[in-house]
Amino acid sequence: MKRELLETIFQDGDFLLGKCEEQYYLFYGEQSCQLFDYLYEPCLYINAAQGNSITIHNSFTLDELCRAAKTNGTIRMITGDEYDMQGICMLLRKALTLSKESVDVGYLEGCCFMDYLEECGATSEETAVPLTDIGIDNPKVMNPFLHSKKVKRTNDARYYTDKQQ
Repeated sequence: MKRELLETIFQDGDFLLGKCEEQYYLFYGEQSCQLFDYLYEPCLYINAAQGNSITIHNSFTLDELCRAAKTNGTIRMITGDEYDMQGICMLLRKALTLSKESVDVGYLEGCCFMDYLEECGATSEETAVPLTDIGIDNPKVMNPFLHSKKVKRTNDARYYTDKQQ
């Protein structure tokens, strides 16, 4: 699919969500993908032109995504966290860069927070930051990262990476 044939639904820098003949497409950098959904879970399928596919479980439908894009609205995830389109783009970008076949939206939220920890230099209890800095209200999304010792949590619910591990 060529970008110039699309009706643009939302664009944020190198991220473009578009529609052509009732089909939805996502362009991110050099990647082009077709989007599908399954509303009963809900989950979002990203089929890249390069042949790989990604399933984001417990996420949102294409209708929700388009409604948020067109109205400058938000989507509340199953985790309880709510994202505007920039936040949704952050999650979709992370899904594309991880290139896993199947991922849960809560895991994507945790991965995005891990990126944020690195960006702001949260590498000790003194520099630790709260989840709410990037809009995460549900601390359970960090449980896999805590159990695998990728992050640590302070007594006052702030997080940091331990680069010495």
